[in-house]
Amino acid sequence: MTERLPPHLAKLAKSALRLPKTGIPLSRIVEILAQPDGDISTVANRLPRVDHTELRQGLAALARFLRELERQTNADTPPQPDIALPTATEVFPTDAPTVGPDVKIERVKMFIDGGSHGNPGPAAIGIVFTDMAGRTLWQISRRLEGQTTNNAAEYEALRQGLLCALGQGWRKVHVFSDSELLVKQMLGHYKIKNEGLRQIAPAIQRLIRQFDTFTIAHIGREHNRLADRLVAHALKE
Repeated sequence: MTERLPPHLAKLAKSALRLPKTGIPLSRIVEILAQPDGDISTVANRLPRVDHTELRQGLAALARFLRELERQTNADTPPQPDIALPTATEVFPTDAPTVGPDVKIERVKMFIDGGSHGNPGPAAIGIVFTDMAGRTLWQISRRLEGQTTNNAAEYEALRQGLLCALGQGWRKVHVFSDSELLVKQMLGHYKIKNEGLRQIAPAIQRLIRQFDTFTIAHIGREHNRLADRLVAHALKE
């Protein structure tokens, strides 16, 4: 098979076809992981010759090959970046970017969170912009007027974050949120049943269409701690 591929793809494919030490095909490992009970321990039980280090290396090689294959076969699809957590460990909300508009930035990541005390209740949003390496560019901590729900606060965090990105001229944005509902609804996987959210959604979609690249992905709360702390900071204030 590798002879029919371009040379650089063939080289990647050779490292992604089987584990180098044991020679076990990566396809066999993927088949095991695809089973309903499939996980790393299942692979270890069924293939005792494979240690965890070799397994990680093999899956990394497979991932590199698949990324390159996807890039070559579907160049119009925007890349989904790694999470690359923000580097800031303390909450220092500036409510203004820490880089000037003259600094040219190709892509940014936007971590968003929203929450309320009570549902509905006093609410706030937290937004963190980083470059693609995870260096923090802007931390936003804002309390919302009146009272609202957790879900509405999540939507407002996305709306205000997109407005901020456009204001900076950042037209390629990758959004990360720990709200599965928000992400699934933005992707069209879930219907928006709440009337209040249905009223906000069209405005957000209009903003999204102004970007050259837009992606949104769900992440665990452990990957969104800084945005969460910015929400808590605003609610305390």
